Amino acid sequence: MHRKKLDIKILLIGPLPKPIHGMSLCNTICLKIFKERLSKAYSINTAHKEFNENLGKFNFKLALNFAGHYFQIYKIFKADKVYITIGQTFLGVLKYSPFILLSKLLKKELIVHIHGNYLHLRYKDLKGLKKWCIRFLMKHFDKGIVLSEKFKINLKPFLKKEKIFVAVNFFEEKFLLNAKEKNFESLKICYVSNLMKEKGIFDLINALIIFNKKNKNFKAKIAGQIDLKARQIFFNKIKTLKNIEYLGVVEGAAKRNLLRDSNVFILPTYYKMEGQPISIIEAMASGNLIISTAHAGIPELVEDEVNGFLVNKKSPEEISDKLFFLANNLCVLKDFSLRNINKANLKFSLKNFEKTMINIISK
Repeated sequence: MHRKKLDIKILLIGPLPKPIHGMSLCNTICLKIFKERLSKAYSINTAHKEFNENLGKFNFKLALNFAGHYFQIYKIFKADKVYITIGQTFLGVLKYSPFILLSKLLKKELIVHIHGNYLHLRYKDLKGLKKWCIRFLMKHFDKGIVLSEKFKINLKPFLKKEKIFVAVNFFEEKFLLNAKEKNFESLKICYVSNLMKEKGIFDLINALIIFNKKNKNFKAKIAGQIDLKARQIFFNKIKTLKNIEYLGVVEGAAKRNLLRDSNVFILPTYYKMEGQPISIIEAMASGNLIISTAHAGIPELVEDEVNGFLVNKKSPEEISDKLFFLANNLCVLKDFSLRNINKANLKFSLKNFEKTMINIISK
């Protein structure tokens, strides 16, 4: 049934693919929802096309590239509401200041969406003019959105509690799988995220090197964009392991098939700007057992020994031990798979996310 569109014109300002990461994927879905449910939806894509894991550090090339986005600031005039997904560092907020200030000058409703749990820590460390600037800019927002109740702490210094809302991350329906379609005869491991040191990629590789020596049958597939500085180190580590395959960046059907063909998903992250990794939620919906860390919002997704395992950060040996246990107890994979499919479907559906976002935007 065709739903009547709400009479709201909205402008989304934030990164869109490419590069692909959690925030850009979420913004893509939000823009699609806005176009389907609201009368008009515009966007300003603030992504830099080159992937670089040194976020929050000044780079003249990146600054020049971002300044080019200011030529699209006229789009604010066409909107009723301005939705911005800012960064979580001083520069990550400051670079959006022209959009924030013009929106407020034109009396547009300003909505900020924080995709992690680092902003409050960074703000706490700031002093003097920098701290004043962040507080000044953030107080201009009328509403804020975070990923969970515990993440509200990131906006409490700037907004009243009744103006802070929760919208948990989601998976797209194409990832949902029936546990009967999975193969649990051997370990099929995958990693789908940007290949960054803080995402734990080298901890995973080192764990697989250790595990490989235990003569257990497994295959591992790794997918994601890799920073140029880490490329050579990565390939040097995996070149001697025949059962590890690097797929590059996977999207669409290739990503769905990778997650469906796997039965163990590993993301040993300690990334300081981590939130609720969409990659973990997609892996859950695809029936994978999850191995990750008790970091950021991950304990809200993964319960240790219930639908996966939470290991200590920077601990390849612990990851290897969990894989050794699973290799000797393949029968547990199916139970964990079923729990994850049910949990993802109950708590992290796109339908729930859409309903939540439209309720927040239209209030």
